[in-house]
Amino acid sequence: MILVSDTSMLGTDLPSLTTGLRGLAYWEIEVTGPNRDLHSGHFGGAVANPINVLCNILSKITDEKGKITIPGFYDTVEELSSKEREMLSSLPFDEEAYKKAIGVKELSGEEGYTTLERNSCRPSFDICGYRVDIREKVPKQYYPLQPGPKSPAG
Repeated sequence: MILVSDTSMLGTDLPSLTTGLRGLAYWEIEVTGPNRDLHSGHFGGAVANPINVLCNILSKITDEKGKITIPGFYDTVEELSSKEREMLSSLPFDEEAYKKAIGVKELSGEEGYTTLERNSCRPSFDICGYRVDIREKVPKQYYPLQPGPKSPAG
């Protein structure tokens, strides 16, 4: 039997069996603005830039403590039991080696949870793509007609 899984292992010497995944949802957010691309030198400060509007919306999806702010989001999220937390904390996980392996100086995420809890059991909100449509090839000082996160197929 061959089993292929899009999951991870903590090490080659530590057999792992994934019994559940967090799930995944994709959606596309579209923000529209003026009826044409606008030059920021003429319209900046007077007309909302659709990219700024979208960035403002996206920046509010998680708060400063890493919690997702969408109303009702956590309604069906099961809290980790003390037994599950104890099991995860007993795994041989080296946070410094993890950071070094992926080239980051610090980790982030929902406060009150360990890295292993956050990246395996807790929900996360990640923007994995972004698209900006500009009707014509114009210099970057123009507001785009439509910015938006990149759709899965795009």
